Amino acid sequence: MQSVIQRTSRFVMLAFVYVTLAMAFTRSSSAAPPGFELNPAPGVRNAPARGQITVTFPAAVNSESLSVSSVYVYGSLRGRYPIERIAYSEARRAAVISTTKSFLPGERICTTLTDQIQMTQNALPIGWCFHVAFQRSRLRWTPHGNLRLNGSGAGLVAGDFAGRDVSQVAVTSYEDGSVMTLERSVNGFVSAPTAVYFDNKNFTGRQQSAVVDAIDFDFGNGAPREGMGADTFSI
Repeated sequence: MQSVIQRTSRFVMLAFVYVTLAMAFTRSSSAAPPGFELNPAPGVRNAPARGQITVTFPAAVNSESLSVSSVYVYGSLRGRYPIERIAYSEARRAAVISTTKSFLPGERICTTLTDQIQMTQNALPIGWCFHVAFQRSRLRWTPHGNLRLNGSGAGLVAGDFAGRDVSQVAVTSYEDGSVMTLERSVNGFVSAPTAVYFDNKNFTGRQQSAVVDAIDFDFGNGAPREGMGADTFSI
């Protein structure tokens, strides 16, 4: 009987812990708590990619207790974003959190302020997620080397970019002209361009499309896609 009671007590305790954790998770992933202003706001789907998050605190929070170690920013494509700095504006009771890298277009970003921040009430972690806007982009190769640029791509000249991969391909946004470097896939998510291969160097003729995680231009006597001549194509 005592064993049954002990097992029942453990079960009740575990159930209580599970419910408590579930409530905390729900609280940390829902809308902003009263008095907080979050920018980008929870659920936003067109956030800028500049890598900045602003939190305006209510009076119940000691804003200066927020530190780099008490902020977690996680992206669905890049994983955890290191925090570069936190800038405070005492008049607005606001903190601007800057990451070391910009966010990727279309990426889901989740931010958590841990329970290290000092609050007079409700000291649970505060968390929310938003999506970065997709950007209409065009490819640009870096470094430029010996190639011809066109509004929709770059003409490849024999011998250029031998052995290069997608980490050296940059995206130039039509909106603001900023440049960001694409990376290889992370945790199964592909942050890679859709390449359109043309069978000559002036972006005309038969074409094939492929989502590419790594682009290697060192084909030797080969060709990038079946049915295309070596070194006589454009992307």
